[in-house]
Amino acid sequence: MKMYCIADKAEIEVGLKLAGCDGISLVDKEDINKKIDEVVKNTEIGVLIVTNYVYQLAKEKIDYIRLNKKLPLVTII
Repeated sequence: MKMYCIADKAEIEVGLKLAGCDGISLVDKEDINKKIDEVVKNTEIGVLIVTNYVYQLAKEKIDYIRLNKKLPLVTII
């Protein structure tokens, strides 16, 4: 299983990439929601890491995933 990060700052994305976690930096709500949908459809991704900013923009979608889906496990940093 892979980890994936959706961050709002490039520094966080780069730091997690150094630790072996793929990711992307996004700040637009529409782009964030599209990327979350892509990640959820990808069965290889077991952990989704999102920053607090991303969580605030996509709270309903992320909460739904956390409560109703087994994978990916969503972690907020």
